[in-house]
Amino acid sequence: MDDRSKPSSPEDCLSHRLEKCENITAGHELNLADLHLTTVPSQILNMSSLRVMNLRNNNLASLPIEFVECFPLLEVVNLAQNHLTHLPPDMGSLQKLRKLFAQSNQLRSLPLSLTGCTKLVELFVQHNRIQDIPDEFALLSSLQVLSIAHNELKTLPKGLHALVKLKVVDLSGNPDLTDVPENIRRLHDRHAVLHSKYLTSSVYQVYVSLNHMSMS
Repeated sequence: MDDRSKPSSPEDCLSHRLEKCENITAGHELNLADLHLTTVPSQILNMSSLRVMNLRNNNLASLPIEFVECFPLLEVVNLAQNHLTHLPPDMGSLQKLRKLFAQSNQLRSLPLSLTGCTKLVELFVQHNRIQDIPDEFALLSSLQVLSIAHNELKTLPKGLHALVKLKVVDLSGNPDLTDVPENIRRLHDRHAVLHSKYLTSSVYQVYVSLNHMSMS
């Protein structure tokens, strides 16, 4: 592609990516990362066949009230590096959701309805301002990776240790979380549990090593 055919403005970039979504991924994957968006573009709200949506690194303070209703087939949602203070209260209606990236926002809590995402495998909400996780989060029976590092946690949800598929937990950087129960520390001999406020290891590094182990 020569310089003349490259998108020259945010509007051109948006149009180019919408066209790419339609023509290359058959309307299943939409990448709107790094576009300085302050709102979710209204022209995407009719793209109900989307499976993967990437809104990373924009300037979003909120999502449209109809966000979940418009994208019922979403499996992967990346909302990282925005200014979100909350997630949609009906997030749990995304019955196919497998991966949610919402790190580096301004979230103070997680919607209780998220426990309805029974296929959720990976949840990344590190670097927010979350103070507690509802006990009902122990119902996320498919969860394998939980990163809630660098928040304001004081307690952990009861029953978290009963999530038998959980492999990676990063609770580091929560200075008020001083008492992590022993059953959380051990978690059925999982590959890795990062539980101390003194730990600085990245959950991503651990996760990569786990994937390498599983393929070897």
